[in-house]
Amino acid sequence: MTQPSISPEALAQAFHIAPLDIRSADERAGDLGFIPGSLHLHLPPDGPLHTLDDLGGLLQHAEAVALVCLSGRRALELQRRLPTLDGKPVLVLDGGMLAWTQRGLPVAGIPDPDASPHLPIPTPQSLFRALLACFSASATEAILDHDGDPELLEARALLQHAFITAGVDPEQPDPRHVPLLLDRLAFYSRTLGAPLDRIRDNIDNVIINIHAWKPA
Repeated sequence: MTQPSISPEALAQAFHIAPLDIRSADERAGDLGFIPGSLHLHLPPDGPLHTLDDLGGLLQHAEAVALVCLSGRRALELQRRLPTLDGKPVLVLDGGMLAWTQRGLPVAGIPDPDASPHLPIPTPQSLFRALLACFSASATEAILDHDGDPELLEARALLQHAFITAGVDPEQPDPRHVPLLLDRLAFYSRTLGAPLDRIRDNIDNVIINIHAWKPA
């Protein structure tokens, strides 16, 4: 029986389908980068599935989940064990990240090494405020452009929920939590319909600033 799958082009337009990147952290941070707004959870095809609990309520607005790996092979193997997730059908991204990049679709996580930071972030608090402001702006624009779902109109509230799911206290932030929070904020922005290239730019700008940041 043919397993459900989705093409890169279709996934790029389907904001109601949540991309779940099952590659290792090293792969995701590698030369191919990752899909802007995708969630990351390392899930080897034959590994334990209890780590899925880390997703919490992140998939509440999704209609389906698309597993993403390098070529689609590992995703297909995992899909056989995981046909549904939180009651949502599980799809496989055809051809994985290789196919996504070959189509020239937006990729995050590989910013221009010559780019200069342009956000003032002298403290952890200002870094986290900049993160929230950055993604709030793009999410709000998306809602205004696309007449978003009424349940999603409280863009800032939804993005602030990213702090909760990432286990981050906005009043006492820890810079070590930035990668997970960035993952969550980008995912919610995609859910709200923000353009992938805008999400990519937000992610890469934050990465550039993190690399340049020197604690006060």
